[in-house]
Amino acid sequence: MRTGRPRTCPRQQRGIVLLVGLALLTALAIGGLAAARTTTLELRMARNQHDAAMALHAAESALFAAEAWLQAQAADPTALFATNGNGLYRAAGYGAAAPWRDAGAWSTAFAAATVPNTSAQPRYLVEWLSTHTDTGTATNPQPPLVVDIFRITARGTGARTSVTLQSTYGRVRGGSGSRALTGRLSWVEVGS
Repeated sequence: MRTGRPRTCPRQQRGIVLLVGLALLTALAIGGLAAARTTTLELRMARNQHDAAMALHAAESALFAAEAWLQAQAADPTALFATNGNGLYRAAGYGAAAPWRDAGAWSTAFAAATVPNTSAQPRYLVEWLSTHTDTGTATNPQPPLVVDIFRITARGTGARTSVTLQSTYGRVRGGSGSRALTGRLSWVEVGS
């Protein structure tokens, strides 16, 4: 009689190797699918971020175009803003809807320069908010300077994203001034 280790069949050994190999291949396939899914998600996120940046740049270019247009207008805004429409509006009264919230207002808004990689030209609306007479301070009186205050709303559109920016802009009537309330006073990104 033989004593010692029992002999195992070579077929049984090959079956175990096959099972271990299949388990490793399954683990590798699952890991590969997870990596592909993560890569696809990151690619979508990068594409959306690029699209949002293009829409922001388009809206900013429209703000600059509107500010340049306003600076070129030296006249009293009463005549320019005699009627609401065609991109020019008087300030909405308390409780009234702002013109930039009206979809119809954007169809007649001013078109700014074409920005590449966007689905539509950037557009802007201008609202005349008020007129302010700057006479300096009590301790430092100055000759009166008439400053018109405007709100510019600009919209830029990427391939799938839209960005709306607003700025408050002060313009010295009939010339330039170096005192306060001239140029871009503030800006903000608003929800559309």
